[in-house]
Amino acid sequence: DNTNFNGGWLNVASVSGGGTVYVPHGRFPTTALAPITASHVWLRGAGPGSQLQFAPTADDQILIDSTGHDFGIFDLTLMSLDTTLRKVAVRHTTGDEPKFENVWIGGIGGNNWTDAGNGSTGFYILGHNFVKLNRVNVAANRPLRFGGATGTDFVALTHSYLFALNNGAGPNNAHPVIEVDGDSLIGFFQVNDVSLAGGSAAVQWVATVDRGNIGSWEF
Repeated sequence: DNTNFNGGWLNVASVSGGGTVYVPHGRFPTTALAPITASHVWLRGAGPGSQLQFAPTADDQILIDSTGHDFGIFDLTLMSLDTTLRKVAVRHTTGDEPKFENVWIGGIGGNNWTDAGNGSTGFYILGHNFVKLNRVNVAANRPLRFGGATGTDFVALTHSYLFALNNGAGPNNAHPVIEVDGDSLIGFFQVNDVSLAGGSAAVQWVATVDRGNIGSWEF
């Protein structure tokens, strides 16, 4: 416990063209990790007791930022004791087939993913194809966001719980639980056994251009 996680092995996996980085049981403080650019990099814990504790130093810092194909996070908790700075737990951009399974963001021991302005994001997905989220539990101001002009062809969200929190110190949370940015398009969204709570709405997209919508749903 309390051993810093500096992401060095993630850098090695990225430079080596892929690999699995294991996080053992324990709580590991960390600042923002270096961007993961390679494909086939997986970050795997040992369950909810494997915890990365994010300590941001400025607004809009990202804990895990990936761009490669076949990126994955499994059996891991992402948490923060900070409730002031706006932050992002996971951002994934451009790479196909990202997978997130048995991932907890906030919600462990009251350590929720929040900030003073209700702007902290759990998952921020900016494309591309075949996004899979299974058994994810997110307690954040903005639990799940989709963006990017390239859009996302297929999203599967299954057996999950998403809670859009108000931090209690500021105005009411004006963000929905699932948010689709105005320049984004989701071709097909499959939802099965999912609970959505809090926020201004369950699902909302800002149609500032004609791509800002969801093609079809399946529940």
